[in-house]
Amino acid sequence: ACFAIRKRYPTIALYSVAAVIIAMTSGVPQGMHRYMLAAPALFIWLGEKGENPIFDRTYTLFSGLLMALYALTFTFDFWTG
Repeated sequence: ACFAIRKRYPTIALYSVAAVIIAMTSGVPQGMHRYMLAAPALFIWLGEKGENPIFDRTYTLFSGLLMALYALTFTFDFWTG
């Protein structure tokens, strides 16, 4: 996402790269997804890609399945995060 928006939003891309690097180098990868929310390039890139109906449906399906997996692991007490 940082690479994809670098021409249109260079400062946001640079800030997002810094946020991703800090997240990757600060401890265990188990909680890394929380720090990735600080990278605004991801949301801008997903917003631009969301205009494509095929990408939108695929991403929605993948996100729903991933949420179901998280709910399943939480329900059976395999949740660690």
